[in-house]
Amino acid sequence: MPIIIVILIFSLLPVPAYSLQEYTVILPFIFDQRITDISGDLVMTEDENGIYVYTAEGIPVKLEPYDMASLENGYIKIRPEGSRQWTVCRKDGSRVFEECYDDVIVTDQNIALVGIGDWRPPGNFFGQYGAIDLLTGEILISPSYSNLQMSADGKYIVDNAYLSVRVFDLNGNDVTDTVDYVAVRSYKNAYYGVRSTKTGLYGLVDSEGTLCVPLLYDQLGDLLSGALLVRKDGKWGVSSIDASGELLQPVEYTDARAFSGDIYALSKWDWITHAIDSNFITIHYGNGRQAFSAESYNAVNDVCGDVIYVCRRGDNAIVGLSKTGEVLVPPISDSYLSFSHDNFVLIQGKYDTSNMFPVSMAVNRWGEVIVPYGPYALLSDGSFIGKGFTLVNKETGQITRMMIDGYELRLPNMHSSVDYNRGWVIYNDNGSAWITDLYGNIIVPEGEYVMVSFSMNNPNLIAAGHQYIIAQDKNGKYGVLSLVEKPYHIPPHDWAVEDINEAISTGLVPENQQRDWRDSCIRGDFCRLLAPLLEIAGVQSQKQAAFTDTQDEDILLAASLGIVNGTGNGKFSPNQPISRQEAAVILSRTADVLGIKAEETPLTFKDEDKFADWARDGIYSVTSIICGNNEQRVMQGVSDGRFMPHGIYTREQAILTIFRMYRAYLLNQPGNSH
Repeated sequence: MPIIIVILIFSLLPVPAYSLQEYTVILPFIFDQRITDISGDLVMTEDENGIYVYTAEGIPVKLEPYDMASLENGYIKIRPEGSRQWTVCRKDGSRVFEECYDDVIVTDQNIALVGIGDWRPPGNFFGQYGAIDLLTGEILISPSYSNLQMSADGKYIVDNAYLSVRVFDLNGNDVTDTVDYVAVRSYKNAYYGVRSTKTGLYGLVDSEGTLCVPLLYDQLGDLLSGALLVRKDGKWGVSSIDASGELLQPVEYTDARAFSGDIYALSKWDWITHAIDSNFITIHYGNGRQAFSAESYNAVNDVCGDVIYVCRRGDNAIVGLSKTGEVLVPPISDSYLSFSHDNFVLIQGKYDTSNMFPVSMAVNRWGEVIVPYGPYALLSDGSFIGKGFTLVNKETGQITRMMIDGYELRLPNMHSSVDYNRGWVIYNDNGSAWITDLYGNIIVPEGEYVMVSFSMNNPNLIAAGHQYIIAQDKNGKYGVLSLVEKPYHIPPHDWAVEDINEAISTGLVPENQQRDWRDSCIRGDFCRLLAPLLEIAGVQSQKQAAFTDTQDEDILLAASLGIVNGTGNGKFSPNQPISRQEAAVILSRTADVLGIKAEETPLTFKDEDKFADWARDGIYSVTSIICGNNEQRVMQGVSDGRFMPHGIYTREQAILTIFRMYRAYLLNQPGNSH
């Protein structure tokens, strides 16, 4: 099946206006029934009379009579007619092996794991597994192991039993004595959780096979950017992943949970005695550093974008905190998170006793309420929730389709389905179908197909993360389309648009930084945003800087100039978000490097008592640097005369203040004046 790479170039801020884009026919329109699965060059279809299997060229595969069938990794798994067991067939319909088994798992290594045993509610298999070579039909391992599986790296067959581990090569030979450890869990970025063949304990290796976490633990939890949750003797701790074996937090916690956004939380809550003194949490970044003090909270509910939702001690109210500890969503009593996503949450309150409708509000990834409390319920729209979502008002039946920045989609009043991530809207209306982007621009014209639908239910119909479209043409034949994605681009806030556009045209915003305007700015990206300004000013350094967790040249330059420092233990923590007072200090040091003098009286703020001692001078410095004729300062306060030193510092704010620093630099050049 061909792989098609499409490169899209979008304008920065305006609503995109796409030209008519040709779509690609991935599977020809030659099938009489609706396509339900694709695996390798096999296609499965279905109608009211049954299930059918074809080659990609439309040639029927002749199978023996069967009650059930599925495609797995290029093979056909069937349950023969009248049987409750499974076997595997080749592409020509012949059986790979004559026997039938109670469970069959077809791996991507041309090996089937076959089980003999019983299925028990709620769907667990109890029995013994073996392995069969699907190329030859040869039994590699007789069914005699309860936890047989492929190793996470695909190199071995493993019996990952509770008390011991046995390792077989792909020919079925027992090689346990020649292997020190085997991969039993796959993590992101090609890390693998491994288990010792000698002790049965767990550790972590990287893509090069280097042991990053020693083989000391009874259980592994989630992996973050610089830390791994580990369990020993019933308690949780956190290990670094730098091969030092250092524990970032000791193994003494009863609960450890990782969340999206590279955040984890630890708790010593005593589930037996419910001891109040033990009921506390600590919240950490993915590199192990504590994010902020969390003594007044007793649980982390979830993390959505830049918002950490916690349960407040005392009244159990939900509070939304930034990753620097600022309150973004004020306390909401008698509520809970009824739905959580990376881009938004639904906070549900008490039922309205008069009509029993659920009362919900939607809050986006930046802590902004985009749908106020009302009788709303979430609609799935085909399970394509992402940068947007669909709500139904349970009282009126009105449908609301909302993007996470508050932009409401106004779609025609007819049957439609929205893929919010890929930017498609599918319409099917009285035997005519078409597809537009989120702005109404045509992708697939009306009239070419009588039916189109998302292939939402089967992972085989997603190639490299690209969702295929099932369609039926005017001749009643089915095929598969591939569309160019039209993602929705979240714009900056209105107050930032003009300056961001000017900063980009000036060359101050690298192309790879022209994104995620409203998200919190991380330490590494702040250095990358400073780099063009330093280059324009011709600033260089003869000093050397080095960190164990980054080799980024922009970070090393800023560090060698004294603009930024590390976070301890030789680390820089590039993925850690910065607060407003940290940004002020970095900008103040940048002004020193550029020779920019503070010429006005610093601004004063109501919350100066909350300034950290190390940040006070930096805040006063950047609020006294003039960067324009309107007396605008490099950094100013927020609402109500406050500076909010612990508040999050967004990417759009970072770009604006660096652009102001650029203006101040120009004003400080000889011959220029205010």
